[in-house]
Amino acid sequence: MAGERDDEPAAAAPEFAGDVADRGEQIARDRVRDAERRHDVAALTGIAAALERLAQGTYGVCSDCGTDIPMRRLRAQPAAGRCIDCQERHERVLRASPIH
Repeated sequence: MAGERDDEPAAAAPEFAGDVADRGEQIARDRVRDAERRHDVAALTGIAAALERLAQGTYGVCSDCGTDIPMRRLRAQPAAGRCIDCQERHERVLRASPIH
């Protein structure tokens, strides 16, 4: 009967919509997890670099201009390798880069 056939697609549509929604949620969770991993790797890389500077006796010295990094900045960001002015300049360059 024609009425029975009309019911079939309606029943299948919500199931398909649920699959799409579930997949969308999984993609979003994967992207968040990937971003967290990149953040963690960057933080650990910064810590390793700070430890290397400490071992070399250059910890607390700006890698760009050579001035001392203020203790206040180092307390807030112990892995800082640049003074605030050089860090801001570095971030402006990164934002202007076409690959970011």
